[in-house]
Formats: sequence, structure tokens, C-alpha cells
Amino acid sequence: MKAPQQTRDQGGILQELLRTPVFKDILRSALTSVRHADGRTAIRTVTGQDPEVFLSLAAATPAAVNLLIRSMAELGRQMNTRYSPEILTVFMESLVREIDAGSLHECKTVWKDLLASLWAASPGTRRALLDAILSKGPDICAQAINGLSRSINALERDRPGSINSFLSQTLAQIDRDEWSEASQRMAGALMDQKWGVLSWSWRLLKGRLRKRFREERT
Repeated sequence: MKAPQQTRDQGGILQELLRTPVFKDILRSALTSVRHADGRTAIRTVTGQDPEVFLSLAAATPAAVNLLIRSMAELGRQMNTRYSPEILTVFMESLVREIDAGSLHECKTVWKDLLASLWAASPGTRRALLDAILSKGPDICAQAINGLSRSINALERDRPGSINSFLSQTLAQIDRDEWSEASQRMAGALMDQKWGVLSWSWRLLKGRLRKRFREERT
């Protein structure tokens, strides 16, 4: 009962503060300063001191991540109910423009290398992760494929030819040997399923023939 009560108290305090013009000015100023801040110096300072302090802070990371996830979920819910799609579109476009693409790429590279080293050094973790993927992966993959399929269809209806351009740029950067081996394995596994692959292939072939015929006529 203590945690829910604290949450309600915090909500009430924050509500009162947001009614104060001075607090809103302070909040706006703080967010502006965060936009121009660089967290690298703070991280180097913390990790360079007593390891116990760093590990204690790192142990709180899951709680911080959980807080961020819940906050982002509630933010999306509130934005969806309070603002029109037109306003949200403009807002999201401005957010995307403000993201530091260079830092995002650097973060991806650093964490990819870190996770690769942890993966190589932790056979027990590998087994546990693979077991989790094999048990929960099919449902997650099916939902992801359904969502991706709807997005692709909507995108192609809105911007014809965009999928072709996207795939051309993507395929140019793929390791063909690895992809060849992986695709053959996936195709073999798919062919083992009774999922109407032949009828799907026939529909694909008919679609390609119709497209070729239209191109020849024009």
C-alpha cells in the first residue's frame, strides 16, 4: 500500500507545481539545457571513481528502464487521446529532426560490440537466451510480421515504388553468402510446413506477370 500512496502523493505534488508559472519556466529551462548537454563526461566521471559506486548505480538501471518504459507508454496513451493526428504528425517530425543521428549510430556500434563480447563469453546466457527465443519467439515474430505486413501495404499504397527503392538500398549492403545460407535454411523449413506456399508462389508469379505486361504495354 505504501508505493501506490507515494505515487498518488507525487502526482498531487507535481500537479500543484505545474500550476505555478515559475516552476514551468524552470522546467522549460532545464529541458533546454538537457538538449545541449553531453552525458559522456558524466559517465566517464562516474566510471572512473570507486567501482562500488558505479556498480550500485548500474544496479538501478533496470528500475530506470522500467520507469522509462511505463512513462513512454503513458505518454503515447495521453498523446493519442488528447491530440489530433495532424498535430502529432508535425510534433513527431520535429522530434525525429532533433535526434542526433551521429550519436545514435555511435551508441548502436558500441553496444553491438559490447553485446557481442558478452555473447561470446557467456555460454550459459546464450543457452538461456536461445531457450527464451525458441519458446516465445514464434508469437513475437508472428505479431511483428503481421504489423510489418500492414505497414508495408499501407506504405506502398501511399507511396508507390518506395518498397522497391528501400529493398534495393538494403540488399546492396547485405552479406550475400550469409544471406544465401540463411535463406536456404528458412526456405527449407518453410517448405516443410503446410502453409500454402505453392498457392502463395502462384499468386506472386501472376502478380509479376501482370506487372511485366503493363510495363511492356506502356
